[in-house]
Amino acid sequence: MLGLVSIVRCEDYNSVESAIHKALAYFGGIETFVKPNDLVLLKPNLLTASPPETAIVTNPAIVAAVAKMVVAAGGQPIIADSPGAGIPYTTNALKRVYQVTGYDKINEKNILNFDTGWSFVANPQGQLIKRLEVINPVINCSKIINLPKFKTHTFTIFSGAIKNMFGIVPGFVKPSYHARLRDVYNFSEMLVDILTRFKPTLNIMDGIIGLEGDGPGASGTVRKLNLILASPDAIALDTVCCEIVGIPIETVPTLWVALRRKLLSSVTPTFKIFGGDLVNFKIPDFQKPKTYDPRGFGLRPALQKLITPVMKNLFSLKPIVLKSKCQGCGDCVRSCPTKAIKIKNQLATINYSNCIRCYCCVEACPQAAITTDFSLSSKLLSQTGLIGLFQKH
Repeated sequence: MLGLVSIVRCEDYNSVESAIHKALAYFGGIETFVKPNDLVLLKPNLLTASPPETAIVTNPAIVAAVAKMVVAAGGQPIIADSPGAGIPYTTNALKRVYQVTGYDKINEKNILNFDTGWSFVANPQGQLIKRLEVINPVINCSKIINLPKFKTHTFTIFSGAIKNMFGIVPGFVKPSYHARLRDVYNFSEMLVDILTRFKPTLNIMDGIIGLEGDGPGASGTVRKLNLILASPDAIALDTVCCEIVGIPIETVPTLWVALRRKLLSSVTPTFKIFGGDLVNFKIPDFQKPKTYDPRGFGLRPALQKLITPVMKNLFSLKPIVLKSKCQGCGDCVRSCPTKAIKIKNQLATINYSNCIRCYCCVEACPQAAITTDFSLSSKLLSQTGLIGLFQKH
C-alpha cells in the first residue's frame, strides 16, 4: 500500500469518527491494519501541555475515535508519547500533559501510558543512527498507528508523520540528538532512521485545525484546514500534505532525505489519492515558517560546510526573546541542547555564541515569548544575494 493516501473533508471534531471511518474505508477499514489481540500503540503528537484548540497537539477526539476502532477490531490500544524536549519523561509530567490536552477524558480504560521506562534498541539498518533510545510502549507493542498533527516547524519546515515519530525518544534524550546533529539535514537523517526502524502500520493526520507560520508550538498560528488524511505510508502522507499547502519536497529536509534514499521516486512523485482530486484540497495562502527557503536543500553543500560554522551567528535566523511575554518559566532552558539559555531577573537570555539554531526554545515556550528573526547584519545584506549562502540550517 505504499504511495496510497486518502483525504476526507471534516468540518469539526464532532464528526471525526465518521470521517476517519471514511478515510480508512478506501483501504478496507481498520481491520486491514489491526488484527485480534494486537497491542496497538497510538502515537499522537503531545508536544506540550496545551489545550486542543491551540492546534499544538493531536486532538483527543481523533485519538479516542481510533482507539474505539482498534477495540472494535479486537485490538488493545495504548496511548503513548514522550512530550517535547523541555518536558521530563516522568509520571507527573505525563499526568499534566494528559489533563491539559484533554486526553484524560478518553473513555477507553487503561489506555494512557504511565510507564516511563525506556531502552536502547539496535538499529543496524540505520544509515546514521545505529542505536536508538525508545520508550517501552514502542518495544512492547505489535503495531503502531501514528497520529500526527498538521503543523509547520521552524527547524524541519513541516512537522508531520515522519517528525512525529521523534516522540518515541524519551524526554531529555531529545536535546542530546539536537546537540549531536546540529545540521538539520543530519537531524533529518536521524528522523528517517527512526521511521524506517519503527515503521507505523497506519498514519492518520489531524488536519481539521493545524498550525501555519512559526510552528510547531505556541508561536504558530492556528489555521482551519478541515482535513483528515490517512495512509500506510508516512512519507507519502507528508508529501501530499506539503503539496496541499504549497511546500515543495526539496524545501523539507525529512522529505529531501527520503528522496536521497530513494524512498521517494522524484521531487514530483505521483501517488494514488482517494477521496477526490488533490487540486480541490489545495490551500494556496498557507503561511510558511520564517526559516522556509524556497530554493531548497542540497545546494552549495561544500561551500556551506566551510562557511557555516563561522557565519551562522551573522546570517541565520536566531531566536529572539520577547520581554513583554516572557514569564521566566524556564521551559526554554530545559529544552536547550547546548545550555545557551539562562533565566536572569525572571527573563530568558540567550548566549548566541552557543546557540545552534535548533529552535527547541521556540517550540518549547508556552507563552510564545520566543520568536525568530534575522540579525541586523543579515537584513543589511539581504539585498546583495550573499545572504543566500547562509540561510540554510
